[in-house]
Amino acid sequence: MAVVKFLSIALGAEASERMVMIMNGMLKKRHRIVYEEMDMVTEKEAKRAIDWTEEFVSIIAATIRHTNPSDR
Repeated sequence: MAVVKFLSIALGAEASERMVMIMNGMLKKRHRIVYEEMDMVTEKEAKRAIDWTEEFVSIIAATIRHTNPSDR
């Protein structure tokens, strides 16, 4: 949860409520997979996680470019 809060603060408006909710859900599911159950992630969920991750990385990259324009 600390990571989710940090990203929300660090990215400001870019870390929309949707992104925070998705990340929080993924962290909770990861915890359950690691410590409780196995085989609880469907292929569809995995593909959605990849799509979300690609979107998230794009936002981070844009934020870095905006913050450090000389590092392009």
